[in-house]
Amino acid sequence: MVCKCVIGVAARASAVVGVVVGVGLVGMGTASADIVNAGGQFDRTISVRDPVGQSFTAVDADIGAISLAFSDINPSFPNDPVTIAVYAGAGVTGALLDQRTVTLPAVLPGTLATPEFIDIDFTGLTLTPGQVYSIAVTTGSSPKVALVYGPNAYAGGVYFDSAGVDATLDVNFRVLAAPGPTCGNADYNGDGDIGTDQDIEAFFACLGGTCCDTCWEGGSDFNGDGDFGTDQDIESFFRVLGGGPC
Repeated sequence: MVCKCVIGVAARASAVVGVVVGVGLVGMGTASADIVNAGGQFDRTISVRDPVGQSFTAVDADIGAISLAFSDINPSFPNDPVTIAVYAGAGVTGALLDQRTVTLPAVLPGTLATPEFIDIDFTGLTLTPGQVYSIAVTTGSSPKVALVYGPNAYAGGVYFDSAGVDATLDVNFRVLAAPGPTCGNADYNGDGDIGTDQDIEAFFACLGGTCCDTCWEGGSDFNGDGDFGTDQDIESFFRVLGGGPC
């Protein structure tokens, strides 16, 4: 079997950039990450009975996406789907919390190219901040795709595969929190003037059921939590009007 999966593989540039969107994937690239490790330069083959992955310590409860960097070590081989699974605890012996099976882009970076993160949608996955979890990756019979990894740089977890844990290594990965509510802004009536009496009047008119055509698109759900015209919306409105956060 052709396998470029050892630390002796030639190093590539260590910067990680974003890539195109594929089926089953979400937006790539410059999204802010709560956990990010991007220094790896080597390639580890992914296979069917040999999960390879990374443990991590959660910092957010609601997860939006998990990102990994893949490389194409055998471009002529079949592009089998990969499965990304999240387990409780370190390794794959804990409870399986969620998983996604996706087909990666047909063209991935080669072994000497700059690694590129691919964001896999994990919307709905809920974790407990401070607890340890693990990301494990497997695929079918084709040794086409490898996972990018490198020397240990992330303190909250370690690399693992079927041979066990290697505390000297980490996978290139990131964990993206689910986006929070989208707040309205201080130009509520959309006339270009910020924080005026007219914005306040328009907001309270919308609370009463009459929203102007140019008013903020969320209407009376100013804090974007799905509940309309609540005390929390009013508090959020005046907080934003005063220059504060949502």
